[in-house]
Amino acid sequence: MARYNLEHGENRCARIRDHFGVDLQERLIGKYRKRWGFAPQRPAKRALERNPEAVRQRLEQDYPRLRAQAAQVRGGDLLGR
Repeated sequence: MARYNLEHGENRCARIRDHFGVDLQERLIGKYRKRWGFAPQRPAKRALERNPEAVRQRLEQDYPRLRAQAAQVRGGDLLGR
């Protein structure tokens, strides 16, 4: 089965044509998607499940340790710090 990037209208048309044997115009597919509630989704500005304590721990404890390990592997700190 062919792979399609369904973000582009012509790819959605091709997918529908190949799967169902029906030719639809791009704008008609867009109207159907909007009517059925399939609007393009945007990522949230911030994760809803974000845990501020875990973020703080990661930045204060884990990140410096990982950065030091990476500097040892690479033979020095790449950022010059």
